[in-house]
Amino acid sequence: LLTGKTVLELGSGTGLLGCVAASLGGFKSLCMTDLKGLVKRIESTARENKVLREGVSVLPLCWGIEAEALGVKKKAFAGGCPDLILCTDCVYKVGVPDLLVRTFLLLMGSNTTVLCATDSHNIEVLEEFEERVGQEASLEMDKAPTDW
Repeated sequence: LLTGKTVLELGSGTGLLGCVAASLGGFKSLCMTDLKGLVKRIESTARENKVLREGVSVLPLCWGIEAEALGVKKKAFAGGCPDLILCTDCVYKVGVPDLLVRTFLLLMGSNTTVLCATDSHNIEVLEEFEERVGQEASLEMDKAPTDW
């Protein structure tokens, strides 16, 4: 999944998903992102887990802001688009789905795959996310079975 890919994680939080991905290796580059106030915590987690090295970066990103998305693309991917966008547990409150989908659109290219995993903390918000994704012709959603 990661081999030879440029990988971007949105909403890294503590950095767990990004650190696991970084420990798997094989990627071309990996960038973990979250709000500016969380960057030091993510860097600390990555350092403690010995995955903060060449090809791994941590950058601030506020969802939905074009200038910030362009900055991440410039710094982490030499102005290009990531091959793979990862996010987990990022659909959590009203209004977030629109920002998240706008961020996908700002960051992705025609060959970018987005893997988004979330729990149904709030069914209304999950439905808002599904509806928002459905409004974009360039996005297609495959849902995992809910019975496992």
